[in-house]
Order: sequence, then C-alpha cells, then structure tokens
Amino acid sequence: MSKNTRAIFLVVVFLCATAISYAQIAAGVMFLRKRVHHLTQQDGSGVDKVTKELAKQLNLTSDQQDKVKGIILETKKNIELLLEQGDEAINSLLSADQKAKFADYRNKIKEELKDTADTQ
Repeated sequence: MSKNTRAIFLVVVFLCATAISYAQIAAGVMFLRKRVHHLTQQDGSGVDKVTKELAKQLNLTSDQQDKVKGIILETKKNIELLLEQGDEAINSLLSADQKAKFADYRNKIKEELKDTADTQ
C-alpha cells in the first residue's frame, strides 16, 4: 500500500469514526432532550410516563416503582431549578431586544419538543 493510499485510508477511517461518534452523541442528546421534556411537563404526566417505561423495561416491583417515582420527582425539581437558573443567567447578559429574541427562541424550542413528543 502506497503512502498516499494509506493516508487516504486513514482519513476515511477517521471521518467514519467521527460520523459514528457524532451520531451517537446526537442520539444521546435527543434521548436526554426527550427525558427532560417529559420530566418538565407541567401536568406531571411526564413523571408517570418515565416511571411506567422504567417499570416495563426493568420489570420493577411496585415498591421499586414507588421509590423510582420519588427519585424522578426529585430529579424533575432539580432540572427545573437548573433550567430556570440558566435562563436567568443568560437573560442577565442580554439587551432588551436580545431578551425578546431569547424568549421567542425558547418558545420555539418548547413547541418543537411538544410536536416531537406528540408524534411519539
């Protein structure tokens, strides 16, 4: 194998590995976004969805389900607090015009997540 062929081969392998890694990261991010979306639904149905899914996937006993639900509720509170703190920190850096755009952006993301959850 010539040096040029070897170099091209290595570049192709690197690009494939990068693409695979990116796909895995993207899938992980989507999984987390979905979970965060479920957990932050105001009506509490997300907590039930996650609890039921885990119960089904893991074959949890009723005692385990109760404990898992408590952990999920605590996680929900922590996520909501962190999201609120993040939004406040970002808003503190923005001009009035930027704050309006940021609010629009956040609403757009919420709608996209709602549409994604509704189709699943």
